[in-house]
Amino acid sequence: MVESIDVYISFDRLEDTVRYSFISHLSAAFHRRGLSSFFDGENGSDPETSGISTLAAVEDSRACVVVFSEKYSSSSSCLEDLAIVSERRRNNGIPVVPVFYTVTKSFVTKQIWKLGDVRSELRTGLLETVDLPNHESYNNQSDSEFVEEIVADVREKLDKTEKIGIYSKLLRIENLICKQPWGVRSIGLWGMPGIGKTTLAEAFFDQMSGDYAASCFIKDFNKEFHDMGLYCLLEKHFGKIGAKSTITRPILLRKLLRHKRLLVVLDDVRKPLDAESFLGGFDWFSPGSLIIITSRDKQVFSLCRVNQIYQVPGLNEEDAMQLFSRCALGKEIKHESLQKLSMKVIEYANGNPLALKVFGKKSRKNPREMEMTFLKLEQSPPHEIHDAVKSTYYSLSSNEKNMFLDIACLFRGENVDCMMHLLEGCGFYARVEVNVLVDKCLVSISEGRVVMHNLIQDIGRKIINGGKKPSRLWEPSSIEPFQQDKRVSGSESIKAIFLDPSCLSFDIKPMTFGNMYNLKYLKICSWKPGKKPAIHLPKGLQSLPDELRLLHWDNFPLLSLPQDYDTRNLVILNMCYSQLQKLWQGSKELKMLKRIMLCHSQQLVDIQELQTARNIEVIDLQGCAILERFIATGHFQHLRVINLSGCTKIKTFPEVPPNIEELYLKETGIKSIPTVTFSPQDYSFIYDHGDHKFLNREDSSDDSQTQSVMVYLEYLKVLDMTHCTELEGIQSIPKNLRKLYLGGTAIQELPSLVHLSKLVVLDLENCKELQRC
Repeated sequence: MVESIDVYISFDRLEDTVRYSFISHLSAAFHRRGLSSFFDGENGSDPETSGISTLAAVEDSRACVVVFSEKYSSSSSCLEDLAIVSERRRNNGIPVVPVFYTVTKSFVTKQIWKLGDVRSELRTGLLETVDLPNHESYNNQSDSEFVEEIVADVREKLDKTEKIGIYSKLLRIENLICKQPWGVRSIGLWGMPGIGKTTLAEAFFDQMSGDYAASCFIKDFNKEFHDMGLYCLLEKHFGKIGAKSTITRPILLRKLLRHKRLLVVLDDVRKPLDAESFLGGFDWFSPGSLIIITSRDKQVFSLCRVNQIYQVPGLNEEDAMQLFSRCALGKEIKHESLQKLSMKVIEYANGNPLALKVFGKKSRKNPREMEMTFLKLEQSPPHEIHDAVKSTYYSLSSNEKNMFLDIACLFRGENVDCMMHLLEGCGFYARVEVNVLVDKCLVSISEGRVVMHNLIQDIGRKIINGGKKPSRLWEPSSIEPFQQDKRVSGSESIKAIFLDPSCLSFDIKPMTFGNMYNLKYLKICSWKPGKKPAIHLPKGLQSLPDELRLLHWDNFPLLSLPQDYDTRNLVILNMCYSQLQKLWQGSKELKMLKRIMLCHSQQLVDIQELQTARNIEVIDLQGCAILERFIATGHFQHLRVINLSGCTKIKTFPEVPPNIEELYLKETGIKSIPTVTFSPQDYSFIYDHGDHKFLNREDSSDDSQTQSVMVYLEYLKVLDMTHCTELEGIQSIPKNLRKLYLGGTAIQELPSLVHLSKLVVLDLENCKELQRC
C-alpha cells in the first residue's frame, strides 16, 4: 500500500468497453509518465495501488479524473464516487479533470437535469464538475492521442511552478517529431525571449535523454561556443566517448558516434554558422538521432536545415494566474483587490512565463505595494528579456530598426495593409523588412493586424527615449517643448507623434506641427478603443508638414485642413468623427493617397477634392449623414473598397470602379443597384487585358440605349444594400460575389442565382415585397 495515489479515475465500472479499453489505456499512460493511478476497488491497473479500497483511493489521491460516459450519471456507485470527489475538490482544492468519452458535455448536462430522485447538493456537484475545464473526444481523434492529452493536463495540474503549461507543449512536440520520417530528426523551438524555449527543451531532454545512446544539452550555445571554441565544446560533451587526438578530434568523434542514436540540444542559437560547425551537417548522425535547436530567430532553423518549427505559445490565462499566484504568494490569490491587480499583471505579461515569475517574486501581499511594484516593473522589464530584445535590435539594419521603432511608437494594433502602405510611402521595402522583424520575434501578424508584445513595446520605447534627440513622441510632456511659434532645436528630428487627447492638459498651438518639417506620421486618437476625445485648437491650425504620410486625427475640430498644406506625400488620411465640412479649397496633388477614412463626420458636405486621387484603394465615408453626392470613380483602377453606409442623403451612385471588391451602401437613399454603364455607340464589347476587363470603343447604330454590365465586375465579393428601402429590383449579380445583403429592401424578385457558385451569404430578411427568389 502506498502513502498516496497520484490520480483517482472515476468511471462507470459496468461499462466493460470503457473499462477494458479506454480506462486501461489511460491508467497505463499515467504509469508510463511516473504517476500512480487507481480505477477499481479490486484490481487497479497500476500494481502500486492494488489492495487499496475505493474510499481510501479517493481520499488519498492528489488529482481526480472523472470519465463521463453514456451511463455514468445514472449509476448510483458513480454518483457516490462523484460526491466524495466534489467534496475533496471544495474542501482540499485537489484538481478534478472531467473527460467526456463517446458523449458530449451537453448530453451529460441534460442527463443530470433529468435525474429525478437525486439530492440537490449532489446535482450541484455533478453540474459543477461538468463545467470545469475539460476534455472531449472527437471523431477524428484516436484514443491514444486523447489519453496523452489528458495525462499532459493532469501532470501540469500536479507539478510545481517550473512545469506549469509544459506538458501539453511537450505532447505537441512529441507528436510533431513522431510524424517526421525515420532518419535524423530535428525540430526548432522558436519564440520571443522569456516565452519558455529553454525550459521546454530542458523538460524534453530530462524526459527523453535516457532513450538515446548519448546526449548533450548545451545551454546558452552562443556564449558557450564563443567562450570555449568548437574543439573544447565537442570534447566537453562527447569527450568520454572519443579518442585522445586533439588535431582531428571532431572527425574522430563523429566517426565514433555515427552508429549511435544521439540527442543533441543546442539552446539559444543566434549564429547558424556556429551551430552548423558544431553539428558538422546531419550526414554523420545515426538514424533515430534527434537534434533540437532553440532560437528567437526563425532564419536560424532554415540555415541549419531544421525544417520542423514549433512556435512556443504563451501561457493561457488560467496557467498564467496559477504561475503568478505561486510566485507571488505561494498559493491561490483570493483577496479581491489582489485578484484585480493580478489580472493587470497577467494582461501585461501576456503569457510570458519569465515576466510572470519576475513580477510574482517582486510583488507584495499588500494591494498598494503590489500596484507600486507593478508600475516600477513596467518601467524596467526583466533584464533577461530587455537584454535579449536590445541584442536583437542592434542586429537589425537601419531600415529595420526604424520600422521596429515606428511600430513600438504608433503602429501596434494597426491594420497591416495600412502600415505597409505607409512604410512603402517612406521608401522601405516594407514586406521584406517586416518579415525580418517577424522572424526575429519582435512583431507578429495576426488576423490582419500588427501585434507587438507589451514588454517588447516598452523596451522599444526605452530605446527611443535613450536617443540623443527625440525622434518619436507619445507623452504629452514631450510635446510641450515644441509648443513655439518659431522652429526650435530638435524639431527637425521628430518623425512620428502619437497623442491621446484625453492625456493633454494644454491646447495645441497653430505652428506646433508645422515646425516639425520631417514629421511623417501624425496620429491623434485615444489609446482606448471606442473613446473619441478632442484636441482644442482655439487659434486654429496654421500649417502641417509637407512630409506627412499619415494624418490620423480623430474628432478634428476645424471645418477644413490648412489651405497651404501640401498633400503630395500623403498616403493615409483618417479623420473619423471630425467637424470637417470639406477637406480644402481647390485641387491638390494626391498621387500617393491610398486610403481615406472620414467616418461619422457629421458636417461633411463635399468630397470632390478626391477626384485627383487616382491611386486610392479605400474610401470610407460611413455615417456622413449630410453628404449628398459621391465622386465619379469609374476611372479609379485601384479602388477596391467603398463604404457609404449611413449616408442617407445619397440617392444616386456614379459609375462603379472596374476592380471594386467591396461595396457598402447600407441605409443610403439609392434606388437602383450601381452598375458599370456604357452606351452601344461608344462600346461594342468587353475584352480581357491582364488582370482587368476593359470596354472597347466602336461605333454603333443605337445611340440611346444604356446597358448594365455589372455582371462583369468580376472582383466584387461583397455588396451590402441593407435597408435601402427604395431599392425595388436587381437585374444582374456578379458571378464571383460571396456576400449579398438585401435585407429590408423593397425588391420584388431576384435574378437566377445558379451561376453564383461562391455565394456564402444571402441576406433577404424583411424583404416584404419579395415574390420570387
